[in-house]
Amino acid sequence: MAKIPSALKISIDFEKRGVGLYLQLASKTKNSLARRLYYQLAQQEIQHIIMFDNIYENLKRDNKWPRWTVEEGDKLEYIIKEYFHTVKKDPVVRIGDNVKGLELAMEVEKKGYLMYEKFLAKATDNNEKLFYKELLKQENAHYEALANIHFYLTQTGDWFTDEEDQVWNWMNQ
Repeated sequence: MAKIPSALKISIDFEKRGVGLYLQLASKTKNSLARRLYYQLAQQEIQHIIMFDNIYENLKRDNKWPRWTVEEGDKLEYIIKEYFHTVKKDPVVRIGDNVKGLELAMEVEKKGYLMYEKFLAKATDNNEKLFYKELLKQENAHYEALANIHFYLTQTGDWFTDEEDQVWNWMNQ
C-alpha cells in the first residue's frame, strides 16, 4: 500500500477550516455580493475536500497518485458576473464588517496558496505535480475574486473609473 502523503491530511483540515470561515463570514455580512462570494468559496472548498478524499482512497487502493485535474472556478466568476448584470452600478455600498472579513479571507487564501506551493515543490509523482499546479490556479482565482471585491468595496469610485477588463479581467470575455 502506498504511503499516504501527510499533505493530503493537512490539506483536508485546512479546507475544512476554510469552509467554516466562509460560512461564518457569509452569515455576518449584509453585502449581497460578499455573501454570494463567501457561499461560493465554501462550496469550492468542499469540492477540494472531496478531491483530496478521492485521491486518498485511490492511493490506498491502487498505490498510485491518480491523474486528476481541478476544474476552473467558473462558477465563482458566474456568480460575480451575474451580480453585476443584475445590480445597477450604484456607488452607495455598505462596507460595514465586509472589509475585515474580506481581508481575513484573502489572508487564508494566501496561506493556502503558499501551502500548496510547498506541497508542489515536494511532489515526486507527475500526476501529483499536475494536481497541485491546477489547485494553485484555483486558489489564485479565489484570492483574485476576494481582492477584486475588496477593491470594489473600499475604492468604489476608482473601481468604476478603471476599465473592467483590467479590474475583472474575465468580465468582457
